[in-house]
Amino acid sequence: MVYGHLGDAETLRVIEPKHIELENKIRGKTLFRDKFEFRYWVDNFSEIVAIKGGKKNTEDVAAPWANLDHADRELYEKLSVEGQKGFRPVWESLPKAEKSDHWPHLSLYLLHTAPDLAWEFLYVTCQSEDRPVLKKVFKYLDFLSKHYSSKIRNQPLRGISFDDMVKVCLDPEFWPVVYGPQRAMRLYICRATEEELRRAYALVLERETNVKPGTWLCFLNRFLHYGDSETALEALSRLPERDLQGRTEHEEGVRFHCAKLLKQDFVRDEADGRNFVILPRLLKMGIRPSMEMMNIVLHNAFKTGDSQLGHDVFKYMKTQNMSDEYTYITLLRDAVARRDSDRVRELSDEIQLRPDLSQSPYITSKLMHAHYIFIVKPSVKNPDAVPSVVFHSLLDMYNRLFDLQPLRDLAILPPQYVPAVPGANNPPPAVALFLIVSAYIRCQTKISIVHRVQTKFRSLVWEGHPTIAPMGATDHIYNEFLAFFRRHPLGLRPAVRLVEDMQQTWEEFERRPRDGAPDKSAITPAKPTIWTWNILLSTFVFKRQPYAVERVLKMMAKYGVQFDSVTWNTLLGNHVAKQDIKAAARIMKSMEEDGVAFDRHTMKTVGYFRDPERLWRAVRALDKEPELAVDQVSLDWQDSPTAKAKVLHDEADEDEDEDDKLLEKGLQRLIKKA
Repeated sequence: MVYGHLGDAETLRVIEPKHIELENKIRGKTLFRDKFEFRYWVDNFSEIVAIKGGKKNTEDVAAPWANLDHADRELYEKLSVEGQKGFRPVWESLPKAEKSDHWPHLSLYLLHTAPDLAWEFLYVTCQSEDRPVLKKVFKYLDFLSKHYSSKIRNQPLRGISFDDMVKVCLDPEFWPVVYGPQRAMRLYICRATEEELRRAYALVLERETNVKPGTWLCFLNRFLHYGDSETALEALSRLPERDLQGRTEHEEGVRFHCAKLLKQDFVRDEADGRNFVILPRLLKMGIRPSMEMMNIVLHNAFKTGDSQLGHDVFKYMKTQNMSDEYTYITLLRDAVARRDSDRVRELSDEIQLRPDLSQSPYITSKLMHAHYIFIVKPSVKNPDAVPSVVFHSLLDMYNRLFDLQPLRDLAILPPQYVPAVPGANNPPPAVALFLIVSAYIRCQTKISIVHRVQTKFRSLVWEGHPTIAPMGATDHIYNEFLAFFRRHPLGLRPAVRLVEDMQQTWEEFERRPRDGAPDKSAITPAKPTIWTWNILLSTFVFKRQPYAVERVLKMMAKYGVQFDSVTWNTLLGNHVAKQDIKAAARIMKSMEEDGVAFDRHTMKTVGYFRDPERLWRAVRALDKEPELAVDQVSLDWQDSPTAKAKVLHDEADEDEDEDDKLLEKGLQRLIKKA
């Protein structure tokens, strides 16, 4: 056996005779002649790259590859005239020695004069029994893919896609065992399907191919892409110990990929209790967790639903002096989700003691969200709350870091407002701006004020206001306007106009001429989402406007809106209020046919019938004979004013809660995007 250095100075690997034998066998099937020819090709290839990159002029280069001899010329004409169909049999008929003579000259000539043909030439010659040297192939393919990316990466060139080229030219069956070109290996791994990836990995293990840390990490990344954390962990374990322990230049790469691994971690119940699956194995490998990794562990802990586990992780992080803005955002997110206002106050106090946290726009936005949930939203139903005080409390939080000018432009900044402390005037993030605008709408009682703000908002979006206009790309603010109109006695018409305007604006945008390059700065106006339609529909159900309900349903059908469970439950509630068993049964039957499962809201709504069992009998009857059976169901119930009043009262409260849930879900979507 032989000891050899493979790559870096600290790596010493035993090269056994079987490795050398396999290496020689693989190299023996290539068109390698000698090191002088290889150097000649690499030097001339570099000259062409310099010319293509504008670093050299053709006149300044000797360019021995610029002319072809008679034999090369015949091969060139065969390829250019007949394509691979005519070129392939001629190439395959050549002896290996002649292929070794032709390939270097012809490959360079084609690369310089006819890149399209070079693409086809490489594809054919890499399928021959005698293949070009892998290192040359990678350089060639890498250059073509970078310099002709607009043609090659987006669509097949001469019928050959980039993935086809990678699969054929960089086939792992032909990877050298001892001195494999790692970049070529990584390109193949990055483009491989799951089946191809597993084949490459198996070959590498079977042949004990020399693989460097960066390539093992590439394997890890691709296995994670396909959801196989087990094999990804195995690939990581094959790194040398010093790389795992962060004692080499690969430290950052290892930690980055460990963080990606931890994102797929989960908890398993074992004999000694609940524990994570991936984290202990990383620790066992000797990996020292970074703050980024611990933040992911903290997030995973709260994701299990066990807050105590999350608090235990945070205690450990504090002992290691590991905490940053992401840490506190995770803690705040958990506290808000559990509606733990005391915990939010504790975290807020800790944050104020650290300027790096208190000046973070993301943490400020999260604190504003908590304040919005605990103070602003409840104030709408609290008769003792003073709307101006509630709004000013959130405005003070906003002012600490963010510019007030967008609020002035939208005309929602009270003229009498004087900040206690001058703000930092930073551009507000989307979440912070949404929260303050939403709070202003919720704190209003006059429809004229809200209508004025809506008109101003629409105008600023249309004008392309740098801060306000991006808000028009989502439905969040529009839904807040709708929720206000729903609560107000005069809000029916404005609600319909708002949704129609959203739909019309979006359609006009879609119909606009698309000549020339797309305008990346253009903001696509929001189209009414199912959240928007549900709020509008519930508005008319709550106001007991059956004709308006029908109109909204026709609008939804016209625009191809797919019902969700909230839509169906809203329609069901409409018939429950009228104690209309026949119509309610048809709604429930339609839900089943639409594949929408009955949820707790469905069952709660059904419970408002004076005789729920009669409804279920009606539903079962529809299964047997849709029309006649329902008519045969006894409907001789007494119309109880007390029962109807209770249904309307409970329905009103539930609709308000449902709107809040819809808006809260919308806010969560906005936060995730941010």
